[in-house]
Parts: sequence; structure tokens; C-alpha cells
Amino acid sequence: MSNMFSITPVGKAAFSYPYDPGYSMMFPRYEEGNLSFQGSRQTDTDVVTVSLWNKSIFKDGYGTFLNYVEDANNYGIFRAENGTNFRFYQEVAGVSTDLNWVVQRSFDATGWMHIVLACDSGQATAANRIRLYVNNVEQTQTVTSQIVQDTNVMLHTVAPSGSQYIGDQPAGSITRHADAIYNDYIIVDGQQLTPSSFGKEKSGIWVPID
Repeated sequence: MSNMFSITPVGKAAFSYPYDPGYSMMFPRYEEGNLSFQGSRQTDTDVVTVSLWNKSIFKDGYGTFLNYVEDANNYGIFRAENGTNFRFYQEVAGVSTDLNWVVQRSFDATGWMHIVLACDSGQATAANRIRLYVNNVEQTQTVTSQIVQDTNVMLHTVAPSGSQYIGDQPAGSITRHADAIYNDYIIVDGQQLTPSSFGKEKSGIWVPID
């Protein structure tokens, strides 16, 4: 059984064609804060998809999309680094996963970027366990340490004591604030989805599903 968590957006964002993002969440780098929540423990803890539309403010440093913390030895981080890289890092009882992607488009404040991180550690092929898509294009991994098959994916509620944080990595420094605007932020438990579940092509441009 899968559950979907969708953020209720706050604050009006400026927009331009191809679509109106409506109400969005802004996380400025130099204003400490995040959206935090606790969910019920998921039955299928190795499968989750995160989808969001991102408009970046930052040009360098770190920008956290999602951070899950259970304790010092069990946590997960999905973030941007240095304006062009994505990174997924997690620790599960001391066993680490570290994946990086160099995105095909640099971050900027002029347009929206659709980001999908689709996870299923039960996949037999290691490269298919954590998949990143940017504007409907799958990105190529650089693997430091691959996720072990059937390991918990530490981005959703694995334990009742765990908390999820959007827009900040609380345990880190101020440079780990998102420094970005988010819209249509969705977390789906129990399914490894593709971008077509959230977006579509319109006049040659990737836009959200109405």
C-alpha cells in the first residue's frame, strides 16, 4: 500500500510561461527554517519517490531538498551541491550510500526545474535502485558507495522517532539551507515512479500535470 504526502504551499511566487506555479515555498539561505514533520512508519521502507519543482536562488554551496533523521547512525540526505551537482547520501546502522549526479542544466533563478528521485532498493540491478530525473531526463550516476539491495531508503518514515525536513539539513551549517523556491512537492511511499506521473510535455516544454 502506498501513501502520498503533498505539501500545502504557502506564499505567492512570481511566474512566467509555460505555467503558473501558483503558491510556492521559499527557503532563503540566510533565514534559518524548514518544514518538518513526522509520519507513520511505512510498511515498504525501501521504496519511495520524491517529486518537486525547484527554482534556485543559490549559485554555489549546498541546498537541501529533503533530510530524514532517525538518529546519528540512521539518516538520509538529498541535496544539491555547488550549483550543478545532486547528491543522495544515507547511513543505515553505519552502512553508507553515496551517489552523485552532474545535472545537464545549471541551477538558475529564471526557470523551474522538475526533479524526481525514484527509489527502490529491492531492484536487482544496482543502478536502478536510486534514479534521478531532471525535466524528464534521467541523469547518470557517479557511485561512491551503492545502496545495498533491500536496504531502507532513509528519505521517508522508517521509524516512529524519525523526522523529515524540507528546505534544510538541521544538523549541518547554514550553507545547507535550500536557498530555493519549491512547488508541487510530493512524496509517494511504496512506489518507484517516473516523471510522467507528475509532468507532461506541452509545446516542447516539460510542465506539471494539471
